[in-house]
Amino acid sequence: MSHPAFERALEIVRRDLYEYDGQEIGGTKMPFACRMHDVFGSLDGVCHNCLGCNFADATNGIDHSLVKINAVEGSLELDCADYILWLYLFVERANIVFDAVSLPESYRARHFDCFVTIKRWANFFKHPNYFLMVHHADWFIEGDEGYDASAYGCVIDTSFVRENYCAEPKSRKGTIKAKLQNKNDVAVLFPNLITLTEDFCVAAHGLFALAEKNEVYKDMLSEISTFDNYFGSSTTEDQTHSEQDAPSNGG
Repeated sequence: MSHPAFERALEIVRRDLYEYDGQEIGGTKMPFACRMHDVFGSLDGVCHNCLGCNFADATNGIDHSLVKINAVEGSLELDCADYILWLYLFVERANIVFDAVSLPESYRARHFDCFVTIKRWANFFKHPNYFLMVHHADWFIEGDEGYDASAYGCVIDTSFVRENYCAEPKSRKGTIKAKLQNKNDVAVLFPNLITLTEDFCVAAHGLFALAEKNEVYKDMLSEISTFDNYFGSSTTEDQTHSEQDAPSNGG
């Protein structure tokens, strides 16, 4: 079976990032991100805001990844890659929102630091660079029994990836080359996935609250992500006009 941390991570995601149609978990679930529609007033049958739907898709991707990981016999390397990369897809969407409203870097650092950790680990998977020259690394999660740091010449942990995988050019030079090239005593130590998942969920709710609690951010995001009259008659009228303007078969 998969590492037990993934089962707990799924429980946390379904507890913190979903709402249910009853008092008990187990009914129809809806991503909490869908509440962004309420913030932008996009459930009135006329306009449509895309942020709720797009973050709901990312949330469902995380959930789907964890369901698959827990359902089949896998490997820690592949399972962690799958899960972290799905977290990263959510984080990248969040970073676009942060950039759109010019969220101060100091605020990001205080409230969304786990997003940085997720992105650095994603960079490690996407751009391994000199890790490509490592011979059969051993894979662990923080807290695993049997992990002994003294048995390895180099341990790739969160501190390592945050320092060396912040940008692809940096990870191609410097001490990372000497530590990894042609080595056979390297361990990869993933962060505690339960803690990471809990921190991620807190940060996700912080993201959802940006527009809800700040009228300036709400107005800025609404301007670029709300389609007025999305469900109105204009689409039908435009289609009718297009058909009338189109040349006949006789040309």
